[in-house]
Amino acid sequence: MIASPHLGQTVQIWYRKQVASSMPFHAMYGLVSLESRGKPRNHLVRILGRNNLVVVPCGNLREPKRENV
Repeated sequence: MIASPHLGQTVQIWYRKQVASSMPFHAMYGLVSLESRGKPRNHLVRILGRNNLVVVPCGNLREPKRENV
């Protein structure tokens, strides 16, 4: 889990397996476009390869594996 992502950082969106099938952006990679400092800790992520902006809770961001980026 990434606690404090930085602007432009590459992240992977990851949800627990019980809800992952209902989340359309699960396992996708993106760039942090806006970082939150207050509560709630939601961050704006631009999905790589698409033009989608997604609001993702802080606990659902993780470091991408190097070979996949």
